[in-house]
Amino acid sequence: MFNFKNITLAFLLIFSFSEAKVLNGVSIIVEDEPITTAEIQAVQHRMRISKKKAIDILIQSSLQKSVSKDINVGEDEINAKIAQIASINKLTIKKMQSILKKQGMKWYDYRQRIKTEMKKQKFYQTNIAPLIPIPGDDQLKLFYKKNRKLFKMPTRVTMIEYSAKDIDTLKHFIADKRFKKGISQRSVTKTTKDGELFDRVVRTPIGAYTKPINAGDRYIVYKIKSKQGSKILPYDKVKNGVIRAWKYKQREKATKDYFKKLRTSAIIEYVR
Repeated sequence: MFNFKNITLAFLLIFSFSEAKVLNGVSIIVEDEPITTAEIQAVQHRMRISKKKAIDILIQSSLQKSVSKDINVGEDEINAKIAQIASINKLTIKKMQSILKKQGMKWYDYRQRIKTEMKKQKFYQTNIAPLIPIPGDDQLKLFYKKNRKLFKMPTRVTMIEYSAKDIDTLKHFIADKRFKKGISQRSVTKTTKDGELFDRVVRTPIGAYTKPINAGDRYIVYKIKSKQGSKILPYDKVKNGVIRAWKYKQREKATKDYFKKLRTSAIIEYVR
């Protein structure tokens, strides 16, 4: 099915590239924002793209910084966002700080990244979102027809089922996989005939665990081992996914057009 996890990959990678040290000097200056040779090479290597595409991505990033510099994000907004991220990942702020420290990231730097990302979101809400039209059903059906491969899914999923009589025992296992007391396990395979359960497990990545499921007399969690087969889902079943995919494509086009227009009037100096 359509993979929404990669929607913002290029922009997330730019965080790392824009913080690279100036090792080989400035190559381009965009609205007083320098782009170094090292940054260009980093984008090329990480994203496996040509030098021209790497430069285009970095110029767009610099232009976005320029137009976003007057967007305000308060400390309370940053705190709320971090609290939301911690809650989604079932972490305390203290635990999050500890994890980031082990990964070599300072708390201040993490907050700055969150601030930058929130500026981007505000920028898109103000400048890009209004450019995206509301699609009609006929338009969505045409998009679905032209992009049917985006909406295919496996027909069979092989998993390991872990179960326990109480939820606390299962949660203990999820937190520490070495803990096996009171845990039963077996290999199982689910197909499209398993209805709602299949819909849940098929969306879980290979190698990941599902959320705990209350099966009445026990609690179950599945670890996804493999997925087989392929089936294109009917439009009515994936309409919400079609809307999301269509909006993403439209956002991508609107963003490209916006920065293409902005680039014609920007001050861009090629140093080397």
